Amino acid sequence: MTDAFTGYRRRVRVVPGDGRVDIDMEDDAHRFGVSLIHDGVTIMAVETRAPRYPWSTCPGAATFLAQRMTGVALARAAKVENQRDHCTHLYDLFVVAARHALDTAPLTYDVRVSDPKDGTNTAELDRDGETILSWRFEDVRENELGVPMGDRRAFDAWTRTLPVGLAEAGMVLRRGVMVSGTRFFDFPVGAAAGGMTQMIGSCFTYAPGRADHALREADTIRDFSNNPEELLSGARDD
Repeated sequence: MTDAFTGYRRRVRVVPGDGRVDIDMEDDAHRFGVSLIHDGVTIMAVETRAPRYPWSTCPGAATFLAQRMTGVALARAAKVENQRDHCTHLYDLFVVAARHALDTAPLTYDVRVSDPKDGTNTAELDRDGETILSWRFEDVRENELGVPMGDRRAFDAWTRTLPVGLAEAGMVLRRGVMVSGTRFFDFPVGAAAGGMTQMIGSCFTYAPGRADHALREADTIRDFSNNPEELLSGARDD
């Protein structure tokens, strides 16, 4: 990584073990983790971690995931629930963990999305230190929320048509690109998520009837632009 990089970073680390798989994610706005206890076929228990989260309702999403997913078959982890009922990030971690529960080696994904410059920016994904996906966004402009965005439609279509061996990486990169725009949001502490009306129904926190009670947490944003080694190290937990 060059010292000149400025932008969003996300790291996802999967560590399989004997009857257990741990997965953790950290980015600018979140640090979450999920552990699945399993017998090789069925998920016997789900443990969650949320050292850093943006909304007061996020811990409830962790409890909800554990309640709903205990007893699910590893092979059906991605097929039994509506993702929009869950925290997007915890659900993604759950699905990836289940997919790698029987692996014998750890896996790390690193996502970086550069801040726009001269109307362009780049999204890249490394798997175990090797860059395997890259996309350049052209004609980046501010949307109605003041967030600079390129054309996501072509990007989304590309990530969804990647070969089987890259499909998961495509999902991880797609999610990183989606979240990268939060670098440009200015949420007052204590503001309710319900004010983001365009997000209602998109996830656990933005569920109707819950979003108005989901309050913005203080001191949740970190910038890992030039410190990727600090991701998942615990160095930025305070």
